Amino acid sequence: MKNKSLTRKEFIKISSLTTAAGILLPNLLISQDCEITTDDILGPYYDNNAPYRSILSSPDEPGTPITISGRIFGNDCETPLPNTLVEVWHANENGCYSIFQICENGNSNNDEYHLRGKMLTNENGYYQFQSIQPGNYHSRPKHFHIKFTTQDGHTLVTQIYFEGDPFIENDPWASLAGNRVIPITESENGLIGEFNVQLNSEVSNLLLGDVNFDGQLNINDVMIIVNIILGQTSPTDHQLYVADLNQDGIVNIIDTISLINIILNNSMKNFSNPEVAKFKVTKDEIILLTKEPIAGIQLEILGEFEKELLTLPIGWESFFHNGRLVILNIKGPHLDNPKTIFKFSGEIKISSIIVSGWNEKIIQTEINSQISYLSVGMAYPNPFNPALNIDYTTKIDGNINISVFNIRGKFIETILNEFLKSGFYKLNWEPKNIPSGVYLIKFESLNDVHYRQVIYLK
Repeated sequence: MKNKSLTRKEFIKISSLTTAAGILLPNLLISQDCEITTDDILGPYYDNNAPYRSILSSPDEPGTPITISGRIFGNDCETPLPNTLVEVWHANENGCYSIFQICENGNSNNDEYHLRGKMLTNENGYYQFQSIQPGNYHSRPKHFHIKFTTQDGHTLVTQIYFEGDPFIENDPWASLAGNRVIPITESENGLIGEFNVQLNSEVSNLLLGDVNFDGQLNINDVMIIVNIILGQTSPTDHQLYVADLNQDGIVNIIDTISLINIILNNSMKNFSNPEVAKFKVTKDEIILLTKEPIAGIQLEILGEFEKELLTLPIGWESFFHNGRLVILNIKGPHLDNPKTIFKFSGEIKISSIIVSGWNEKIIQTEINSQISYLSVGMAYPNPFNPALNIDYTTKIDGNINISVFNIRGKFIETILNEFLKSGFYKLNWEPKNIPSGVYLIKFESLNDVHYRQVIYLK
């Protein structure tokens, strides 16, 4: 494959994106009144796996709603720092921290990362998050923990407190916080506070897809994203952010194809894609039956097996690590799909699969063993509201599991998990308490896995 690179300027032209960057003043011109924001203790309850979000609490969380916002500036106290990672965590109204403690109130959604989140500042260095005002943790004043990480690697761990808190005076850390003790005002929607930050750092920009931060988009970035999917590398938060090209919160084969499309000048995005990608699993091969062009495949394979040597057609690349398989078409849809995509000895089970079209959308899949015992009809109506129907037939007695996942692959609910006699069945699913969106219905028996993509409209 020709190693084609895009400079930042070319990428901006192609994608119609704009970025803003300031110019740092020479040290001699830095204001003598500029004070770098001071640090504070990290505390025992930090976890770096919180999701990207700016709303940290559910609507029914006990406590007073509060919105904190501000801007982050460089070491001249004037130049905003875009793309700075802001991580926030705090106690609930009773002073209890999620993950590390068992909290007896709040968290009605059973959110693992309750009252935690992270975000990136925009081009003006602006950030904002919404939550509830923390309670007192033991005898400490109410406070938010915040960790700032700039793209150039500078980190500040600090805390903010609130004016008028009687616990500040005797607290060994809050009593020295200075301007990190912020005023709060009341509004119709709760409390409002502002916290601006001055970091000892310089301005930098992030380019989606530029995972190695060299200012270009090329095959090197594709390989890093593949390694992230395979679990062969431990990416930083900034790398995870730029690797997630479609900004859906998860890095997968869709992001890889998005980057390949950019490198190929987006000439393939309007190419027609199959409605269903069909696979067959034999005693020693996984075979792709669909002939219409696809862009990439991501598989999770379980079982006791050994991977056998397999050479794919020119233009296709295969990557495998610890049961994860990624197959990419790096030349474009004019190439024929490979027939056999994986050879093995032993016993396998495909636990998950994502097939991407050149339009960067997930293609529905059907996986059949050499002898298929489960057949699944198409979903109807689709889109649907309030209920969905899918007919299915099992040719032998056995356990059938039917589960629902969102488009990111997150488990939603199990509709059925029972031992069924052979025969014809009709699934009727009426979802409760889920938002409108695209969902995957997974049908699984001993030897078969089928997926149906459905759209729920409230």
